[in-house]
Amino acid sequence: MREDLNSTNPDLPIQKKILHAGKGEIPDFVDGTKVKFHFVSKLLDDNGTVLDDSRKWSQPMELIFGKKFKLESWEMSIKTMKIGEVASFKTKKIYTHSYPLVAKTLRETYGPKKAGHSHAHKSSHVCGMAMAAGGLGFDDLNQLMKSPEDMDFIIELLSVEQEYEKESWQMDADEKLDSVPALKLEGNKLFKEENYIAAGDKYKDALGRLEQLMLREKPKDTEWNQLLELKIPLLLNLAQCRLKEEDYYSVIGFTSEVLE
Repeated sequence: MREDLNSTNPDLPIQKKILHAGKGEIPDFVDGTKVKFHFVSKLLDDNGTVLDDSRKWSQPMELIFGKKFKLESWEMSIKTMKIGEVASFKTKKIYTHSYPLVAKTLRETYGPKKAGHSHAHKSSHVCGMAMAAGGLGFDDLNQLMKSPEDMDFIIELLSVEQEYEKESWQMDADEKLDSVPALKLEGNKLFKEENYIAAGDKYKDALGRLEQLMLREKPKDTEWNQLLELKIPLLLNLAQCRLKEEDYYSVIGFTSEVLE
């Protein structure tokens, strides 16, 4: 695949052109590898119309290999890159048809918020209705959805991590449960250092994971009660943090939840 992308054969689904050489060797992008990159997406029209530029957003793109990302061509393209490399990938529409849906999510998550635009905060049901009616909320994406086109993706590979701390959404149930004691210990350490805001964040993260696990169980069953027993000390610890911050309203809320 690496040789194919660098070919000048116009019939290939993806054609690569290096714009700035990277450093070292091409990494081994095994499943679980996390990459950060910037991208510019362009139409191959006479004006080279730019659709999106991640440098104008709040943070670079992140992608984890093996998670079946909706835009397959990005994984295929990045697998040919060295860290620091900038390359153009002219991509046939067979691989760009899902771009409008991906771009919609990215724009609403990382892009600048338009005045009065609250679409990202509506329920998924409303979003689904809008999409069923043929609207993504962006005229250029609506047009591309109706008439897919060949596109040019200019990608700059910023970093590659093959071992990293998983975020909560990447964990399975066992991993979430196993991570709770460590988060509690980290919170306790920060509390002793009088870093109450950071300690509270650790306790909140642990609570969030427990609450996700509790949703999988039937209330009052043995497993649910065991998770509740882990949750109560965290609620009390979080209440202590808020007390130190003089956030008395939150203290009442957390302690009331314990009493219930």
